[in-house]
Amino acid sequence: MHNWQRWITEHPKSVLALVLLLTAFFASSARQIRFEGSVDSLLPADDPEKRYYQEARRLFGSEEVGVLGLVTTDVYTPRVLEKIRRLTEEISQIPEV
Repeated sequence: MHNWQRWITEHPKSVLALVLLLTAFFASSARQIRFEGSVDSLLPADDPEKRYYQEARRLFGSEEVGVLGLVTTDVYTPRVLEKIRRLTEEISQIPEV
């Protein structure tokens, strides 16, 4: 057994105290972590894509996105294409879309 392994097994209270101190330190530091979920903060200020993103956000009033998926084995069948057309028409009737 290595020396450090032996020391850990021979001093369990010291190890536990060290773990508790480290946990308290990291927990107190974690309070300062902030989450920035906006794409706006990820792009440089002079990036053309950022200007496009800001214009789309201004136009649509939000950066929230909804995604619809359709599960099928072949998207190019008349039945599936008709379903996509019908869903597109119904969704376009929603004022926020």
